[in-house]
Amino acid sequence: MSELSWRELYLAALLESDPIQMPERIETARKAIHARLTQREELLSQRERDQIEDALRALVRRRIALGAKKSPAPEPGSGQNAPPGRQERDS
Repeated sequence: MSELSWRELYLAALLESDPIQMPERIETARKAIHARLTQREELLSQRERDQIEDALRALVRRRIALGAKKSPAPEPGSGQNAPPGRQERDS
């Protein structure tokens, strides 16, 4: 079986719809991109560098969106929306 390219793993992470599998797919794609960036045998073209930068940004956005879906919205009046040190206090 041949090793999947960073592009294939990146696309698999983007297309994953299962929120349980998504973090693993994102991390696998991120590791594959890092491995590609550290390969010494073959230099990266500017085009591939640009594609990698775009892919990493998209993976970060995907991970952030997944985190936002996982955490419930704070209850109104709970003080969780206030900046640190400014949470509402019970009187």
